[in-house]
Amino acid sequence: MYKNTNHTLIKWIISACFILIIPIICIIANYFYTKALITRKLTEANQAALHSTQYSIDTQLQSTLTISQYIFLDPTFSARALRSANEDEFLDNMSACLTQLQTYQQVNSNMEIMLYLPYKDYIITDDTANKADFIYNTIASKNPLHLNRDTWQQLLSYNYKSRFMISPSFSYANYGKESFVFAATSPFVYDEKVLFNAFISIPCDFIEDLVRDMKQSTLLILDKNGVLQKQFGSHLPISPDTPFSIPEHSTMTALKFQDTSYICTYLKSDVADWYYAICTPNTLFLQEAIHIRNAALFTIFSTLFLGLISIVILQFRNYRPLRKIMGTIPANLKNKQNDEFELLENYYHELHEENRTMRQSISSRADYAKEIFLLSKLKGRDFYLSESDVSEFLGIDYSGKHFAIVSIYADFEAPSFQDSSVNVFDLMSFSISNVLDEVLDSAYPYQKTIDEVFFVYLFILDTPSLALWEAESGQKFEQIYEFFKSNFHLDLSITISRTFDRFEYLASNYTDILNAFEYRYVIEQYGVLSVDSLQGIDFGALERLEKYKRQFNVSLSQHDYETADRLFHNLFEAFSGSEESLYSCQYYILSITSSMLFTFRNSMNAKIDNRILEQHLFQLTTCNSLAQMQSAFGGVLKLLYGMLDLNSEPEGNVEQLMTKVQLYVEEHYTDGNMNISSIAEAIGLTPKYISKLFKDTTSEGLLSYINHVRIEHAKELLRTTDCTIDEISFRVGFTNSRSFRRNFLKITGQTPTDFRK
Repeated sequence: MYKNTNHTLIKWIISACFILIIPIICIIANYFYTKALITRKLTEANQAALHSTQYSIDTQLQSTLTISQYIFLDPTFSARALRSANEDEFLDNMSACLTQLQTYQQVNSNMEIMLYLPYKDYIITDDTANKADFIYNTIASKNPLHLNRDTWQQLLSYNYKSRFMISPSFSYANYGKESFVFAATSPFVYDEKVLFNAFISIPCDFIEDLVRDMKQSTLLILDKNGVLQKQFGSHLPISPDTPFSIPEHSTMTALKFQDTSYICTYLKSDVADWYYAICTPNTLFLQEAIHIRNAALFTIFSTLFLGLISIVILQFRNYRPLRKIMGTIPANLKNKQNDEFELLENYYHELHEENRTMRQSISSRADYAKEIFLLSKLKGRDFYLSESDVSEFLGIDYSGKHFAIVSIYADFEAPSFQDSSVNVFDLMSFSISNVLDEVLDSAYPYQKTIDEVFFVYLFILDTPSLALWEAESGQKFEQIYEFFKSNFHLDLSITISRTFDRFEYLASNYTDILNAFEYRYVIEQYGVLSVDSLQGIDFGALERLEKYKRQFNVSLSQHDYETADRLFHNLFEAFSGSEESLYSCQYYILSITSSMLFTFRNSMNAKIDNRILEQHLFQLTTCNSLAQMQSAFGGVLKLLYGMLDLNSEPEGNVEQLMTKVQLYVEEHYTDGNMNISSIAEAIGLTPKYISKLFKDTTSEGLLSYINHVRIEHAKELLRTTDCTIDEISFRVGFTNSRSFRRNFLKITGQTPTDFRK
């Protein structure tokens, strides 16, 4: 007996718990998002502070750079002005320099300018001018010096070119204070007596105001190689010899100093060859992230606790109705499954399957009866049910309707079906019906049946749909043909009958479809064809051909070419004495050829190269006269009866044919009426065939070859005669000189006149 283990209840609870995970995941995702947002905001704040710092420092640096340019361009400091003949003149020059420096110093009160003349060991500032020893002693009296006299003099006399640096040693009034210094040696001065170094400095005191609001952050100034020049703010334990790795494609990196992690933001100076960086410890934003994490954890545990209690209570209440339903399931099903819903599903499927099987049995019998009824009417056979029985039992009512028949034949020998492991015929029946319903959009009700290899559809049309059918049916079935052609590489033969208004005409209209298909099969024509388009063919006369078909097939099976030759001549004598059109005669010949090919392939051991056979058949289908048809059909007979070399081409070897064509062109190139038709008639082939054969063999069109021959003879006449251009054009076969000139230019690249020159 079935034991209730509440599997469904357990599944419900587990499913609800999975749903409960969703808000928990959202809380965790929100934590990481908020943490990333805090990091981004901190980075943006650092970048904003860094831009402000860069602007302030670069402004001061630019000020020192500008003043240095003014000094070097000032005539007071030129080599001519500084050059002196005696000590009095030198002192006068230094006094003028002092006065001028005082003027420059007024631009920025924080700026100090100091000039050092190595040759004289003389220093000029905006406050005083004297020997370097005096200046050194004066500074020493006010500030403790961290450099001895010789070291200080070496720093002052060094050839600096142009550079920025941070140093406390290049100032008079602010000696000992860290200052931004621009140092440069006077340019374009080659006399060491007047050579001087300029040091323009600004104390770094203003930076303290910039970093005061950065809390625990540190402002770093790095050179282009990442070597630390100076740090302001919170001191970092950085080795001066350890360069920073400045990122090329980013403005931020993560660094670690003595187990403390920092986020560093970088910005390049616009004036000096420096980088500015602000390093902020992670603890500044991790504190906020920790608060968010704790809040997230509290929310997660609260959600889990309250959610689980709610889920258990609600699911037990929801399970009560299901427990009652389980009591209605038969006992034999309860022994098979343990899951409640699976039991209900199996019980439902058992009931549904019984109902479906019954309906399917009734429907399949009715559909089969309808197909048998339709097929019997198509074949003109009796169906042993009265019209009232057909209407009552089969649900068929044809009163007041119009009809159209469509037959579809599929070439099951197509490569796409050769390796199929399914029943190809059933697959095609299913595919065609589905595509037909999709394209016609159920606008036309139909019945279908299968007649050996044909899928036959009888469309039942009312008065409104009749006009629509006649207007669009051809286009719709073209879409079906193109669908199978493009997607399955399958050629369909779709034949559409005339519309008719009496069901009694069904058999006669189906006969027209079969006759039309026989014609299409012979000429290997695929696609969509309406019976109305073949009204010019007398299909009733097909019976007259049965005698010839049988006799030709018998002679072929006996390999009796003498009898076949007699039948061949009798047949074309009958054609010559009849009023049959060339179109009808071609149909008769192709029909006989098709029948003989079936006999040849099924009964004979001989083999024919398909390429050669296709050339003969191509010539047969492109005939323009009864004589050409007789010649082509005679070639097919000789090939089938082994009277021709199996490796030969129609009408002889291809090379021999090409030689004939070329000789004919060479002999008749002066004839203005020579063209492809006249050549084909002289050779005994059709124009289409001779043109295709020439193109396939020589890769050149026959008309192009004729023009080349004529132009070659024209070139010879231009070289050897004094004939006019017009005379030469007519002598080589052109009907007018304008055509001659155009072709001559196209082939030779020159006009006839230029060629003669």
